[in-house]
Amino acid sequence: MYYRDVALPAMQRGEEWHWTLRLKSDPRLHIGAISLMKREGHNRGFWLGVDWHGQGLMSEAVEVVTEYWFDVLGFAVLRAPKAVANVGSRRISEKTGMRVVGVEESDYVGGRFPSEVWETTAAEWRARRAKGG
Repeated sequence: MYYRDVALPAMQRGEEWHWTLRLKSDPRLHIGAISLMKREGHNRGFWLGVDWHGQGLMSEAVEVVTEYWFDVLGFAVLRAPKAVANVGSRRISEKTGMRVVGVEESDYVGGRFPSEVWETTAAEWRARRAKGG
């Protein structure tokens, strides 16, 4: 329902871009998703099934879609809110050169939680990539 009723219409309007994560060994298995959105202060979101945490799969996806955000879509800034308690998600932002630019409370599937807004710019992203990071 989400993809049919929310994601696909937003993609048709040119406001969002969505990808599913699937294993090369079993592409029929949907293990996660990553999205880009033209929303104020919320440009990227993702989820990954618990069984696949800690394998670098989401880090790889984040690199690819962030490059798409800057190099294909041409945006200058990417912001992503993170629940403070979601340590794994925060680590991915740290590893990919993002920094905290704000603190707030946000609503998530599991409820309302303290949240940090992480950011990187196209210039910062490209400089990090040029250094091999």
